[in-house]
Amino acid sequence: MTLSLLISFLIFFITSSNKALFTYAKPNATATDELIHEICRRTRNPSLCLQTLTPLKGISLLPKAVAALGTKPMNMAQNQAPATHNKIWALHEKIKDSTRNPILVRQKQRYYKCHVKFCDVRRRLTEAKMGMRKGNSTSVRYYTSMAVNQAGSCEAEFGNPPRPPAAVAEDFGRLGDVCSIIMAICDHN
Repeated sequence: MTLSLLISFLIFFITSSNKALFTYAKPNATATDELIHEICRRTRNPSLCLQTLTPLKGISLLPKAVAALGTKPMNMAQNQAPATHNKIWALHEKIKDSTRNPILVRQKQRYYKCHVKFCDVRRRLTEAKMGMRKGNSTSVRYYTSMAVNQAGSCEAEFGNPPRPPAAVAEDFGRLGDVCSIIMAICDHN
């Protein structure tokens, strides 16, 4: 009983303190070069981050800083996830169900597992975007992190040969890079 009360209090405290960051922000809070560089230093691919966020220099961070800075990278992630998902599904479908080759059977199973994980990646990114619209950076970070973990788990499925085509491997990296921008924005708030 007391443990659940403690957990409830912690969740309430984290959520309300996160909102307080935005409530007490300066009325003229805008995205500056300094802010953008500080965020981008914390990402997997700082040059992609700078390319993505620099055009946002000067925009108002109010009322929801996470939405002001995070919408563009979130849209990029939500575009990248289905593109990767479709490539994985196409690879799965390319292998005939009637094959008796054990290597191809394992490969088809790996593609299917990855397909299921990418269904979850897409769902988690949708949940993260809903949190972004509400200005809840804790929720955005949580769901984006879950999406990254699922994508990473999918990528790990291909740790042993045969490896996926280079285009799919590049997609995994790009999705991770874009999601790291979102998480760095959340961490800054």
